[in-house]
Amino acid sequence: MPTDSPDLETNDTENEHQDDSLEGDELDEQEQLPDPAGSQTPTGDGIPPGQEDRSSPAQDTKNGVPPEEGPAAAEDDAGTSVLPMPSWQSFVLIGGIMLIGLALVSQGAKYYFQWRASALTDEFTLAPPKTKSTPPAAAEIARSTPTECQFIPAGEAQTYVFKQRAQAVEFGDGHRRAAIEFGSYFFSNVVILGVFGLISLISVAVIAKTGLDKANGNVIAIFLLATATGIVYQGFFGVFQQKANIDSNVSQAIPYAQIVSKIDTYCATGKVAISDPTTYVAYLGKKSALVSAAAAAKAAAGVTAKPGAKKTEIEPPKSEEPDAFFAEVDPATFILYIDWHLEDRRKFAIAFDDKLVPSLTDPNRLSLKEF
Repeated sequence: MPTDSPDLETNDTENEHQDDSLEGDELDEQEQLPDPAGSQTPTGDGIPPGQEDRSSPAQDTKNGVPPEEGPAAAEDDAGTSVLPMPSWQSFVLIGGIMLIGLALVSQGAKYYFQWRASALTDEFTLAPPKTKSTPPAAAEIARSTPTECQFIPAGEAQTYVFKQRAQAVEFGDGHRRAAIEFGSYFFSNVVILGVFGLISLISVAVIAKTGLDKANGNVIAIFLLATATGIVYQGFFGVFQQKANIDSNVSQAIPYAQIVSKIDTYCATGKVAISDPTTYVAYLGKKSALVSAAAAAKAAAGVTAKPGAKKTEIEPPKSEEPDAFFAEVDPATFILYIDWHLEDRRKFAIAFDDKLVPSLTDPNRLSLKEF
């Protein structure tokens, strides 16, 4: 087999040394060349500092997003703050909680007002109380239903009069209950305005303390929902005419109580009051006093008169007699009289005003004129 000559091995070794020297010279020349981006020292990962942000963007430790998408973007080039808002899940949750709170406040206020108003106006109820006591309480005696009417013959006429009385009782108590119901709506709206107005004020105080750009988005959501609730409920006073409905039902309940009293009075006396009795009663009192004075003077004149003297009659001064405040009528006339009153008072006292619906967008809606 042929063998390599010593001269060839020596040449290969010299060539390798020359290649190594050339590579060393090239590295030295690269180190001496100026860096276009400036003098930079490679990092531990071998990446120049100027390229570190582009190759591995730093994460915001607070929000977990790149810096250009975090709070640093809350200000634009003009320096305008962006309103922080919660996620839609948080907004829906806060809205649901406030709706539940609204329902609880509304129903609680309504039931409280109905309980108190019923207790305060129980004496004005026309129907007999459901509970009986022994001996009968004053309310049972005052609201007891008569079982007979001595000035109306027993039969259809008397049954019809008792039917008229039952209708008057039902209508009168119905208007009383309606007045209490509308009053509970009015009271509930006032309470809601107070509660949610207080929530809005507290939210504004918290936002003002931290600043709008740093405020918690949930606090801002609470403020917006509470304020919107107050504005909407303020319009209910005018649209649903709650105050007018209260006054109307109260004014309707009183005449029905008067009709019931007229029926009971006729069954006991056979007469019906038709005017103010003050003038007539005053006349009767004055006439009675004059008659008593005339009788006393007559008696004194008879004692002091001489025997055989002519006796003189002492007449009381004449006075114009006013018209009687009552009328004595037959049963048929009385039935027609009560029937006319029932028909004249048979009205629904429920009012709405749809013209006030646009007032919800009125800039003056925050005033207290509708109260």
